Amino acid sequence: MAKPSSTFTTIICIAMFLIALLIVVREYTSETTGHLSQDITTRLAEVSRRVADDFDRNIDSQLIELQNITSFMAQEDCRQFKKCVLYYAPLLRAAGLKKFALVDLDGKGFCSDKGEAFDLTSTGKEELFYHALSGSAGFAAISDGKGSKIAVAIPLSRNGKVVSILLGELEDRVMKKNLVTRAFGDRTCNMVFDDKGRMLFWAVPPGNDIEKVFPQMEEKGLPPPLREYLKTVFSDTQSQTSRFIKDDKHAYYLTHIPLEKYGWQIVSLLPEEVVSHLVDRQNAITSTLAWRMSVLAGLVLLFIIFILQRYNRTIRRQQEDYRSIISSISGGVIKFAGLHGNFQFISPNFLKMLGYRKEEFLQRFGMSFAHSIFEADRESALRTMQQQLDSGIPIDVEYRTRAKNGNLIWLYHKGSLVQAGPGQTYIQSIVFDSTHNKEAAQAKRISDERYQFILEQHDIIIFEQNLISGHFSCSARWIQTFGKVFNILEPDTDLSLIPVHVDDRELLEDFQKNVHHNLHESKLFVELRLRDTSGLYHWYRIEASNLISAQGKPIYIIGIITDIDKQKLLELRLRTQATRDSATGMHNKRATEQAISRFLGMHNNLGPDVYAMFMIDFDNFKSINDRFGHAVGDKAIYQMAQIIRRNFRSTDIVGRVGGDEFLVFCTEPMPMQKIRERATVLVHQLHLQCGNHDAEDVPLTASVGIACNPSDGQDFTDLYKHADMATYEAKRRGRNQCVFYAELTVSEQQNARDSLLAEENRD
Repeated sequence: MAKPSSTFTTIICIAMFLIALLIVVREYTSETTGHLSQDITTRLAEVSRRVADDFDRNIDSQLIELQNITSFMAQEDCRQFKKCVLYYAPLLRAAGLKKFALVDLDGKGFCSDKGEAFDLTSTGKEELFYHALSGSAGFAAISDGKGSKIAVAIPLSRNGKVVSILLGELEDRVMKKNLVTRAFGDRTCNMVFDDKGRMLFWAVPPGNDIEKVFPQMEEKGLPPPLREYLKTVFSDTQSQTSRFIKDDKHAYYLTHIPLEKYGWQIVSLLPEEVVSHLVDRQNAITSTLAWRMSVLAGLVLLFIIFILQRYNRTIRRQQEDYRSIISSISGGVIKFAGLHGNFQFISPNFLKMLGYRKEEFLQRFGMSFAHSIFEADRESALRTMQQQLDSGIPIDVEYRTRAKNGNLIWLYHKGSLVQAGPGQTYIQSIVFDSTHNKEAAQAKRISDERYQFILEQHDIIIFEQNLISGHFSCSARWIQTFGKVFNILEPDTDLSLIPVHVDDRELLEDFQKNVHHNLHESKLFVELRLRDTSGLYHWYRIEASNLISAQGKPIYIIGIITDIDKQKLLELRLRTQATRDSATGMHNKRATEQAISRFLGMHNNLGPDVYAMFMIDFDNFKSINDRFGHAVGDKAIYQMAQIIRRNFRSTDIVGRVGGDEFLVFCTEPMPMQKIRERATVLVHQLHLQCGNHDAEDVPLTASVGIACNPSDGQDFTDLYKHADMATYEAKRRGRNQCVFYAELTVSEQQNARDSLLAEENRD
């Protein structure tokens, strides 16, 4: 029982701890307020850096996208500028160009904006034009009297020579989109300045305007003091700093990030009142936290006092219950200091069971526990008890002792080692008279075996069934796992008691039959799926063993259930990996053929639309491997595979069937016109520039052959063969195009068939 002094000491320690905690909170409040402004400038710098990086990446990505488009235009040999501009206008506008013109090397061409001839003179883009004549794309900010805009010039090269120039202007909204940030409660303004100090772009969060965020802005300009300060800051183009500046009326947090590649600056402004608001809010939060903690500390103290008082009452009640239990049990209770130590406690029932008074017992056996054991049984009993203690299991032994009337009686001794404190141990036991209790001895043996089994298998689910009474019982983990009790060993007549997966019912029925018909088998097991309390099915291994009586008859079935869901999932994952191509993640050749064959076997197309099979073979892929190495080739395979994947639905069957060959089967019936449109888009998108820093890039394209079901074949073999023949014809016609098998002439079919047969013979 806890002493009053211990309770008082505990309360004092807790109170001191809470006082120290309040001091720490107060210091934290002061420190937080002092450093919040510095944290704001650091965060503003991070926001500015992120905006600058996004703005930079946006420009680079737009330039790359436009260069990809001009590479297509250069291949088309756009000599008729008007026709070429009108044809590519939707694609160029989608890439972010607001208006554009295609001009020759003399600066004359056609403009998309006015739909008329274009003359470079006096457009302000002459410097970009001459830069593009050197073969390099570029862009710059130019002024048109109303503000600033971004002009781009991209050369169209064919056979390594510039043949024409694409001039255009980027959409302002696209440039501004990457300047928007929602930091600091939508009060941040991001601006872009050129090397002459002109503001090119500005952006505030959606729903605001620059005058609302910064009322001091004059017609989207900067106050003179701030403008003069920025000129000084911009002179240090390498610095990336956050500063606090103020004039007579206003104060700002300012960050500028140089874009060295373009000679521009990203400037972020934050009004000083935003930081003041954050400081006030932080102080309010900290103050609220302090008084709440004080209230909570008082409640905790009251609760601890209540718990300690309740604990003291519980200890007193437990001591009274302990004395009552000892006096009421039929056996005796003893406590002694080790097997060869002295008795520390002897209950009255123990003395009564032997017929002694305490003085008589001590006079006959002394204080030693070992001397109370009959001499003939002493060595064996003490050795058994010592072995049990060394093994960490409870004492469970029978031995004889001499009663007061001189008779030898059998005592059944159950005890355990108790650790009272460091270096303080004793043995506490209950002793029963088992002389005339042979049936109890049989029950004891069964109980001991069951107890030993549970000790060895404590981390799994355990169940048992008494074959004599039919009673079924299970461990607590069974309820935790499945939520209800059901007899896994008996047939489920209404199919609702045992939550087994419908596909595993036959396995369970066979297991149940074997358990009851092969009682003498040592162990039976089955692996199946059971539904747990979460409503999900998991894999479990069920094992059952028989306990045999002294007469050799099975009397109990004891079993365990082990969760093997992780092992089963690993097996399933390994099977899945066996059907996937490691480089692209797509189906491999065998899995692709099986999936398409299975789909064709389950679907009969009777409508006007058809299923399409696409055979995709890359053009001159071997030259890329030979020239640049397999690393570049593998990267190109992966990039082309991603293009193929994006052009088809997730339900379509897409697989890699060769080194540079891919096969796609569309599981949705489509009209021929839609198939043709999809094939045309696919061929145009399957285009990469492959290379490294040491050599000129080599274009990689693809030839596509298409066979349709049911017109070109009913099964996988015919469709695959015909799609392959169409692919061969696409390569023969010049590559980088698509061909339908249905459109081949008889002679073309024969040529393709002969060529493919010749390749197979060479292989």
